[in-house]
Amino acid sequence: MKWKSDSEVQAIVQNFSRRCGARTEGDDWNVFWGHPWNVQRLFHPDLGTRLRDDQLVNHFPNHLELTRKDQMVKNVKRWLREQGRDKQREVFDFVPVTHLLPADYSLFVEEFRRCPRATWIMKPANAAQGRGIFLVTKLHQLRKWSAGRWAATKASESYVISRYVDRPHLVGGRKYDLRLYVLVTSYRPLKVHVYRHGFARFTTVNYSNDDIDNELMHLTNVAIQKNSDGYSHSHGFKWSLKNLRAYIEGTRGLEAAEKLMEDIGWLIVHSLKAVQVPNIRRPPPPRREAAQIARRSLPTPRALCAAERDDPRQALLRVLRLRRDDRHGAQAVAARGARAAPRRPARTPTTLTPPAR
Repeated sequence: MKWKSDSEVQAIVQNFSRRCGARTEGDDWNVFWGHPWNVQRLFHPDLGTRLRDDQLVNHFPNHLELTRKDQMVKNVKRWLREQGRDKQREVFDFVPVTHLLPADYSLFVEEFRRCPRATWIMKPANAAQGRGIFLVTKLHQLRKWSAGRWAATKASESYVISRYVDRPHLVGGRKYDLRLYVLVTSYRPLKVHVYRHGFARFTTVNYSNDDIDNELMHLTNVAIQKNSDGYSHSHGFKWSLKNLRAYIEGTRGLEAAEKLMEDIGWLIVHSLKAVQVPNIRRPPPPRREAAQIARRSLPTPRALCAAERDDPRQALLRVLRLRRDDRHGAQAVAARGARAAPRRPARTPTTLTPPAR
């Protein structure tokens, strides 16, 4: 197996060299670890590039539909609206009231006046590490901040403003967030693997609604918390997901902990389905093949939360084999369907005899 990368980061190079064989600079790679923009250029329509069955890349070309905050909000809202039309489905709304600025400023003002005591959180649509995030409780705060900004703001520099969850679950009086790692190997059908060893990141200051300007109290980003006097570089104010679940079981009970993990599993599924391209209508496969495809392709939340504890190289080889088997299986089903289809008898040309005079 050969790998290719446009990065010289030590961790990437060492792990690939140890687990994935030889490095190559040509087109004979099996795994390409590239920058998101390089992956997008690789799949540019003018190039006509298509992956072979034995090739994998580390990004989907249109990943920004989910990784940019403004695109994520747009897609998830659309998905929830579509699911809400079907009364037989139970889909919980996991996105707070959110508007895009400056495009939806007038809608935000209406919502703000309906809930004048609410707290809102402002975030750049395409930033990380807590940069540019602040809380808003008064409309004049946003007007003062945006004076002269909106006219010069590009579409790529837009902001999202969301209703702030001002009563979060606290551990020892401190706010935290969860970091879970999800590997998506296919969108059609949807195949998802959730890494078991996620973790929780805590703030270094106890939470309170009274001080909205203290980012050490409200933002859990390590880039911000490491500047605190109380920050510990030994444990980084982190808990493993296993320890957090044990804490919830001890304080809320086993049923509450299991319900939490199940809801997180469904949240992952719905988030990914929000950016999933609808399947193209094709003739249904025979009943036996359809049942086998359903058992392999439709994971349950409990199955999603199972860990991939295999050796990474063996797991990668298994993904490549599954992709090859799926394609060969689909070709076999199509061939059997073609052989089973009855042939229509050839039509004999009809000769029209002119009427006798």
